[in-house]
Amino acid sequence: MRIGELARRSHMSRDTIRFYEGRGLLGVIEREPSGSGYKDYGADALTRLCRIRYLKGLGFTLAEISEGLDRWVAGALSREDKRARVEEKLAAMRAQALELERTIVALELEVVRLAPG
Repeated sequence: MRIGELARRSHMSRDTIRFYEGRGLLGVIEREPSGSGYKDYGADALTRLCRIRYLKGLGFTLAEISEGLDRWVAGALSREDKRARVEEKLAAMRAQALELERTIVALELEVVRLAPG
């Protein structure tokens, strides 16, 4: 399929698809055999884009995604491996949330301290 069809099916913009392709996240994309120069994106590209969207929704960075995407899509990561990665991310996000909560409390105290009167 061409990039327009891939964009429609993945609910991503063409620019986003090109960005991911440039980062090597879509694997090798062949040109159409007709010699038109158009790229021919297969079902694997759509699967990868859906997986990227899913993992980004869970809070994974592109660097983290690219690190294990090939193995995740290929089914080479065991359920335990996937669970460990998700638990690791969850722990990191909880730590970030705690730090953010501390910052919020500090800011609230500063607002009270700076209040008139």
